[in-house]
Amino acid sequence: MRVLVAMYTSPIGYPPIERAATILIDHGAEVRILGTYGHNTDAFGKLADDRVDLRLIRGVGRGVMQKLRYLFFTTWSLFHLLLWRPDWYYASDPMSTPAALVAAALGTRVLYHEHDVPADGGGSLFMRAVAAARKLVLQRAALVVVPNFERSRMLSARGTAGETLVVWNCPSRSEVVPRHPRDASNVLRAVYHGTIVPARLPLTIIDALARCRNRVELTVIGYETIGAPGYARELLERAESLGIGDRVTLAGILPRSKMLAVTSQSDIGLALMPMAGADINERTMAGASNKAFEYLAAGIPILIADLPDWRALYVERGVGLRADSANAASLASAFDWAFEHRDELSGMGELGQRVVEEEWNYEVQFDPVVQRLFEQWRAWVNPRGT
Repeated sequence: MRVLVAMYTSPIGYPPIERAATILIDHGAEVRILGTYGHNTDAFGKLADDRVDLRLIRGVGRGVMQKLRYLFFTTWSLFHLLLWRPDWYYASDPMSTPAALVAAALGTRVLYHEHDVPADGGGSLFMRAVAAARKLVLQRAALVVVPNFERSRMLSARGTAGETLVVWNCPSRSEVVPRHPRDASNVLRAVYHGTIVPARLPLTIIDALARCRNRVELTVIGYETIGAPGYARELLERAESLGIGDRVTLAGILPRSKMLAVTSQSDIGLALMPMAGADINERTMAGASNKAFEYLAAGIPILIADLPDWRALYVERGVGLRADSANAASLASAFDWAFEHRDELSGMGELGQRVVEEEWNYEVQFDPVVQRLFEQWRAWVNPRGT
């Protein structure tokens, strides 16, 4: 079985893509991934699994050249579709849906895996065309995959032709790293990795560090986005203005192996969402957030925003603490509790790592997708089952 994966961004920046490819290859499939590179993605490194046939073109920022590059990417995807003749076209973002429509028209089965919900309505003519293609693909795809149940309900309400499966963005079992020995030092080491934007890493975090009774240090791993240029500098300036500049470290982008190693040497990971976000992706991130599961894979508990779905998933399972992400006093209180209850904190990390090894891993999460792909492929190539 051949699977052609297409994504108009860096697949290396979306770990579930490599995890899915590796699992499919382990089951005997051939997998080719098409994507782009550039825009801060070069520092991610490369795919860990060299069995994956990864092919990238350079992306372009904005304007007319971006549209031309996207047209080239779509044409390039169709070129691979026609010459390689995959059994499945695995569309991994809305930008890959125009080519997915052509694939479906040519008789290739389509799986649409949506990581982020695109903005509704408005936008340029170009983006409205992409939105229309996405809508049609949802009606034609044999399988649709989303990262949590709320997004599944949203799509079901709109109507999808094929089966919709929920796959949380968990790490692979191979990404569970040895737990770093914990000590009773006079510092609590917090870590954050992801995009450096106000919604995910608010200034209240810096204010909270200054309010803590104990010394809490923060390491930030990630990069700024086009929508929040200069925000990293703003975080540092706030820390310096509060006299805690030495407690905040910006590590930039790190390859995944090094990022997980740094995480394993920390005490707690930050996975905060706005308490009243308007963005649909921010409101439906429980299960979709890679970082939350990756912290647990590294053996450290997580600090989450006190939102019902996050609370039910992590706090009630005993692997996380909660706080009001918009309230510095609430965050400081959570940090101080973590500092003063090291044994309980370590136990939460140990439990989280066990849960990842047993349940919250991509092998378990993605298995229903693998079964459907192979079942439909076998029925297609051998309809009589002989």
